[in-house]
Amino acid sequence: MKILAVGMNYAEHIDELHTKAELNSLLHTDPVLFSKFDSSIIQPGRPFFVPDFAARFDYETEIVIKIARVGKDISERFAHRYYDELTVGIDFTARDLQDELRAKAMPWECCKGFDGSAAIGKFINKKELGCDVQDIHFHMDLNGELKQSGHTAHMIHTIDHIIAHASKFFTLKTGDLIFTGTPAGIGPVKEGDKIELEQPLFSMETGKSSFEELAKYSGTVLKIVIPAGEEVKVGEVVAVVGEPGEKYEIPGAPAAAAAPAAKEEKVEESTADILNDGKDEKPAAAADSVADEVF
Repeated sequence: MKILAVGMNYAEHIDELHTKAELNSLLHTDPVLFSKFDSSIIQPGRPFFVPDFAARFDYETEIVIKIARVGKDISERFAHRYYDELTVGIDFTARDLQDELRAKAMPWECCKGFDGSAAIGKFINKKELGCDVQDIHFHMDLNGELKQSGHTAHMIHTIDHIIAHASKFFTLKTGDLIFTGTPAGIGPVKEGDKIELEQPLFSMETGKSSFEELAKYSGTVLKIVIPAGEEVKVGEVVAVVGEPGEKYEIPGAPAAAAAPAAKEEKVEESTADILNDGKDEKPAAAADSVADEVF
């Protein structure tokens, strides 16, 4: 398995690290690719241990895709066939070391690919999202405070373009991961910090305002009751979330099946399940996110 990652794929993130001239240059170049290693992976439920070889380690919240079939020189129009699952992850970066390497025009492996630098959540099938992969909202909270908020529509290079570009140089194989870039809001982590990653599941609009709804339960979307774009009445069930094969009943509609009842929810659960404290018990956080303790 190999891990590829894209640097500087959101204009706002480039702006917080680079000059305006550098921003304009990067907006008109190919994707910036770098690599991580299999030892970089932190599986869901495992902690991130702060290394001692740099002074500052930053979080970078990203959408991560998993390659589903072997491909080389993939056409962008067929790239969507080469991945089925995605999740939310964190690209931990030794920022002060990266600044030194960049100043010397040296590669980034030591600041980006070190052991434990790639946290990933539980993967979900893109068909379960209920939206296009270029229409995903995601955000990250640090110690209960919103730090990063992104939308895949704001990517400079789309996921399909990234796959096509990367496959010019590397044969993509089943199980390979691609980190697709981080939005603005990066910052340092320290011992004891708790990170929560949540994916807003859909937005609703009234005559005067709009807001996003987050999942309150973990699981799979068993039924979308109200299609996108239709009017929703107060208290109306929008979707049913539960375990695959679980029986459910929608209030006001003929019973689909008997109990055990699945949880009525607005939409699909978040993909993120990053960095908890390594213990078996669930953190006392919203059920659609995972509070993760950084050591």
